[in-house]
Amino acid sequence: GTVEDKGVVEDVDAELKAVVENASKAVDAKMADLRVADAITEIFNLFKRCNKYIDETSPWVLAKDESKRQRLGGVLYNLLECIRISAELLTPFIPETGEKIMKMLGCGRLSFEESKQFGQLEFGKKLGEIEKLFERIDAEKKMAELNAFLEKNKPVAAKPAKTAKPE
Repeated sequence: GTVEDKGVVEDVDAELKAVVENASKAVDAKMADLRVADAITEIFNLFKRCNKYIDETSPWVLAKDESKRQRLGGVLYNLLECIRISAELLTPFIPETGEKIMKMLGCGRLSFEESKQFGQLEFGKKLGEIEKLFERIDAEKKMAELNAFLEKNKPVAAKPAKTAKPE
């Protein structure tokens, strides 16, 4: 649970850092054009890139080799920074989730410009307690709730209007 030194930097790390910096710029540009959905897509593309980075660096393999501990520290640092920046970018759209992520990372909010700069996490800082960001949806329970709601709010059938009898 602590943020370690950046460790060894490889090409894949530099490429990830460039993607993060470009994502921040892309989100800003989309929001300047009031393209909110596109801005959110940019943020989620950043999360996808983090997943690819995990596949490329295989931290579970690095963790098994004591001689690669420094590299592991660098990989984990890069991922934590990506998560931090993604959380900062996500906060205007889903504030509670962004705040939860920041709390788990054990860091406070930075200025708007600082928050998008790679390398802001402090070394040696203890991470916060991990919690679920989103609860898994129980489909059966939600369907039962929806059916109960629909039954309760069922429209009342209109009675046919009385027609006047001719005299």
